[in-house]
Amino acid sequence: MIGPVNDPPRAVKSFVAKLIVVSHPTIIRPGYTPILQCHTSFIPCKWKVLLQKINRNTNKLQEEYPDSLKEGDAALVEMHPSKEIFVESFEECPALSRFCISDMKRIIAVGVIESVEYAYSVSGRLTKAAH
Repeated sequence: MIGPVNDPPRAVKSFVAKLIVVSHPTIIRPGYTPILQCHTSFIPCKWKVLLQKINRNTNKLQEEYPDSLKEGDAALVEMHPSKEIFVESFEECPALSRFCISDMKRIIAVGVIESVEYAYSVSGRLTKAAH
């Protein structure tokens, strides 16, 4: 049985999020670093790679590696938090995967975490990717 004793929450190095840009005055490019609000955490999080632009109604791929996103776009984005954060994929734990993104004291995007890259292995050692 998987649970807190056998598989405790671990800090993530990066994660892929499915999000919708609900309000932003300009275009968003890779490198954008707004505030991620997930459960009780408020952490700057860099949008490292815009992986896919998707249709927000059908989830079908519209564009691979788009140059930018704008208000109303849905996308898969690789994000890198500026410090430790404990989140899970929606499949593993929906409560630890939902988030909103804020900037300029406004919510600009909402979404869920699709997959995570952990900073530490189950044994507590740094993973290769975290070095």
